[in-house]
Amino acid sequence: MGNIISFATVEEAGFKIAHDSPSNSFIASGPTQTLIFPNHHLDSMGTKVPTTGMCLLDTVTNNSKGYSPCQVVEAKAARNTMNMMRLPSFDTFFHMVRDNLINNCPVHLDSIKIADNDFGLDIASLQGKMT
Repeated sequence: MGNIISFATVEEAGFKIAHDSPSNSFIASGPTQTLIFPNHHLDSMGTKVPTTGMCLLDTVTNNSKGYSPCQVVEAKAARNTMNMMRLPSFDTFFHMVRDNLINNCPVHLDSIKIADNDFGLDIASLQGKMT
């Protein structure tokens, strides 16, 4: 199992990226450590990343920091409502709420936007639309 990360994400985390032609590998040098991504002869490069001291992923906790607890609760309610409706796309759900197509819907448009920002794309929705 692996994760794909972009050069931009690695650089934003404070690493400088260089390519070593003789070994055909990428070297990411950070303030406290250096990671080497060798070529695995499968047109892919990878390395084992230490599990402590570094995180290159956004988490729901970090995404929720700019919102009040009430807004986070409403965002969860918006995501739960989307799940009850069999996972419509963000745009479809947004338009349904905006145009009052759902009777007695307690969800607000701002809550839908916050849910999208906080939780990202719904995995079950992506799997159902991409398989």
